[in-house]
Amino acid sequence: MKIKAIITSIMVVIVLVLFIVSVAYTLYDRAFHRSGQYDTTMPYTVKKGDTLWSIASRYVLPSVDKREWVDKVIALNPALRMQPGEVIYIYTSELMNEQ
Repeated sequence: MKIKAIITSIMVVIVLVLFIVSVAYTLYDRAFHRSGQYDTTMPYTVKKGDTLWSIASRYVLPSVDKREWVDKVIALNPALRMQPGEVIYIYTSELMNEQ
């Protein structure tokens, strides 16, 4: 009988932990999008000398991790070559457009 009670207690703790983690993730995700990060995409024409880092310095809010932004831009543009004249899609923020 004690083993069954212990197993039940452990299962309750696991369920509570999973619930807390899912709530925390949901709140983080909502705050992330509400902050204006990654809310729109726009076409960008690559210029000579451009790198994703130089583009990020112009279009990424200071609160955003540029490495994460670069990874998302690479995923958005699977055939990315970064050749002058190439049109790529980048993430930008409505907040950034207001500056």
